[in-house]
Amino acid sequence: MGGQVVGYAAADAVQIVKRALFYFGTCRLEKLLLFLSLDTTYLKKTVLGFGVCGETNDPKIVMVDRLEYHGMGSVTDIQVFTLSTGAWRNSYGNLPRESIDFVSSGGVVINGLFYWLAYDRNSMDGDRKYVIISFDMTSEEFGEITVPCNLSYAKIFKLRESLVVVDRHKYCDKYTGHDVWMMGDGVPKSFTKLFTFTTKKNEGIIGFRKNGEPIIDGGEELVVYDPSKKRFNSLGIEGSRRSFEVYDYMKTLLLDKPNFMVYNDF
Repeated sequence: MGGQVVGYAAADAVQIVKRALFYFGTCRLEKLLLFLSLDTTYLKKTVLGFGVCGETNDPKIVMVDRLEYHGMGSVTDIQVFTLSTGAWRNSYGNLPRESIDFVSSGGVVINGLFYWLAYDRNSMDGDRKYVIISFDMTSEEFGEITVPCNLSYAKIFKLRESLVVVDRHKYCDKYTGHDVWMMGDGVPKSFTKLFTFTTKKNEGIIGFRKNGEPIIDGGEELVVYDPSKKRFNSLGIEGSRRSFEVYDYMKTLLLDKPNFMVYNDF
C-alpha cells in the first residue's frame, strides 16, 4: 500500500476542518486555522507501514498523515492500528521532523522496523536530500538514517533481511547507471556498495532475488543481472513496458489465532 497526495481547495475549508480534527485533534487547531485562512492550496499526504510488535507479536499498521502548506510548515499525525484491538489510536512515540517529506512509493519492513524513503527539505546546501525514516513497531519511535552519498534517483528494497538502497543515475545518453548499496547488519548508518552496472535508458531495478541478483524491467521482459559474471539473464516472463511489479512473498501475514477477525472500517 503506497501513499497518496490529494489537493484541497480553500473553498473546502469546512470539510478540511472536520477531517483534520478527526486526524489531528484539537491541540493543533490553531495552526490548522492559520492554514485555512490563506487563499491557497493545501496538500494532504498519507503513507502507510505494516509490521509486527516484537514484544506482543501483535500486527500493526502505522499511518502517517500530513497536512501542509508550502512555506508555512506542516501538521503531522501518527495513527496506529493494532489487530488485537481492531481500532486506531495515537502513536506513543515521537513525530518526524516537519522538514521531512515522505516519498509516496511504499517502503519495506525488516526485523520489526518499517523503512520509508524521504526527502529532507532543510539540508545544509538548501536542496532536498534523501534520508531514510524508520519506525519501530515495538517502541513506536521514528528514527533517521543518512543515505550513503548524494543520490540522484533512489529507491529502497529488502534483500533477505537487509535494507538495500539503489541509486539510478545517467551514465550516458543511451544508458543508465545503477549503484547498489546495502546497510550493515545492526549498523543503521553503515552502507557498503555491493556493485554497479548499467542498463539501457529507462530500464530499472524493481526487486531482488534471494541470491542477491537484481530483477530489472527490461521493457518487454523481466531480466536479472548476475554481478559475479557481469551479465544479464532472461527470466522468460514477458509483458509491456512498466507493467511489471515485484513484491516480497510471505507464506502468511496472519498469526495462528483461531479468533481472527477482519476489520473493514479503516
